[in-house]
Amino acid sequence: MSSTIQRCIQLCTLLTALVLSFQSQAAYQFTTVDYPNAVSTSLWGINDSGQVVGNATFSDGSDTNFIYDINKRTFTNISGPTTLAC
Repeated sequence: MSSTIQRCIQLCTLLTALVLSFQSQAAYQFTTVDYPNAVSTSLWGINDSGQVVGNATFSDGSDTNFIYDINKRTFTNISGPTTLAC
């Protein structure tokens, strides 16, 4: 009888662990960001507001730093270091 109880406890523990593992998985959203007319786009960081700081390089060798707003889907060119407060 005790082996039956032990197996029941093991099964319940396993099922509980499986349910909790599915609930704890985060839902991520992946977004492709390509700066218009750039041959290369690099992203360096994102803050809690959904602003991404990055750099775009063009075919003539020039480049620009920018902030991309994921919610508005807009690029804003910036000058200076590419750091973003998180």
